[in-house]
Amino acid sequence: MLVKTVAGKTEFYQCEKCGHTYPAMEKALLCESNPVTPFQYKIGDMVLYEKQYQSYHAGSWHDGSTDRAVVEDRWIHGLSEKGEPAHGNMYKLRPVGEGKGLIITRFEDQILRKM
Repeated sequence: MLVKTVAGKTEFYQCEKCGHTYPAMEKALLCESNPVTPFQYKIGDMVLYEKQYQSYHAGSWHDGSTDRAVVEDRWIHGLSEKGEPAHGNMYKLRPVGEGKGLIITRFEDQILRKM
């Protein structure tokens, strides 16, 4: 059996602060009601960030270790289903230590400081 894709007219609503789109106007308005804060770090900055992993016993994401990385990109996070902050500043980081070659993302509060 062949699946046929039918193009239909779908409306999306966009938050004017972060640019994220939502299928319902209520979600876009909820997103837009959240404040936006200036970015603390610039693209190219060397930063110290928190490493994360899933702990089997404590259920915690933070293991207390840190590493260095370079900021490669940044954007504003829209609404989340996971309890993350709406309009939180997000960063794409490239580690320079053991994780060299990986690309990771972190919220601004997970970056400890500029090096």
